[in-house]
Amino acid sequence: MSEPLFRKHVHLVVKARGAGETEFVEPGYKLPSHELPPWVAPGHALDLSVEIASKRTYDDWSRAYARQGKADLKVYRELKKLRQASVLEDCHELHYLQMAIEKIARAFLLKHSRGDRRAYLLSHVAVNDFAGSYMKSPEHKTRFAGQAWLWQQVRLLAGEVERLTPAVERQARPDNVEYPWSDGLKLHVPSETQFLKRFTFSQNVWAQLLAVLDEVGGALDP
Repeated sequence: MSEPLFRKHVHLVVKARGAGETEFVEPGYKLPSHELPPWVAPGHALDLSVEIASKRTYDDWSRAYARQGKADLKVYRELKKLRQASVLEDCHELHYLQMAIEKIARAFLLKHSRGDRRAYLLSHVAVNDFAGSYMKSPEHKTRFAGQAWLWQQVRLLAGEVERLTPAVERQARPDNVEYPWSDGLKLHVPSETQFLKRFTFSQNVWAQLLAVLDEVGGALDP
């Protein structure tokens, strides 16, 4: 199934009917006259819907997002080493983790959801929907059998990392790993902010989050 690539709805009023072409009051719109019923005359109004379908399916998009998410995850691991060596700041490492989570979550939802999935091609907020869908998978049952508490912590961690993008909860949570922000009194710069100190999750929770991302990304883009 392919998703609509472009969709537009316009209201038109017929200006003139000719042998080969119909003109409308609105500039820039013309149609072959034979596409309209013969009784349509000047003054008639009509609503026109145009939809252009993509040649790519949701499965195609899923693989593409998974591939880029895996690439972001690879960069994240390298940046983590540099941050641990005090070469880079927290924000760079977390930025790539946030992007990897977002893309792999979108990839999973594009593959496993039903119906209209265009929202997952656009939205930066995907963790909650992904978590709900992933919980129904055999992989979740195998990895987190008898450890519901661990999955809940992984889910919370992914959500906290997601909130570090400026496109998520910008008003309530202006702090982010990309752009300077203000708390009303002071301007803050991401490279001067110690984000990782805010996270209290155990190393096992971080490891499980990465394991889930590796597993899901690898399954979607073998």
